[in-house]
Amino acid sequence: MRQINDKESDGFVEKKGYGIDELRYRRAYAMARYEMAKMGLQEQINAVRSGIGDKFAVKGIAGRLMGSLNYLDWAILAFRVVSKIKKWRRRKS
Repeated sequence: MRQINDKESDGFVEKKGYGIDELRYRRAYAMARYEMAKMGLQEQINAVRSGIGDKFAVKGIAGRLMGSLNYLDWAILAFRVVSKIKKWRRRKS
């Protein structure tokens, strides 16, 4: 890129800086870098998601059942298990 220096020619003062073509080129270059970085980040996120799913996947009926539960179901299940354990400990002591 060439910069325009401050000088006076034919009554016009040229400002120091880049011309309109250089600015458009820099803008397009920056946007292309941004899009490439965004695509790379999305690929990394997808790789992490698929890696986590494969490692913790449980096969069979139990896996399907556990996969279909949402957070509320897990909370209710945890509450029931904890309450049963507390009742069992009270009876034992």
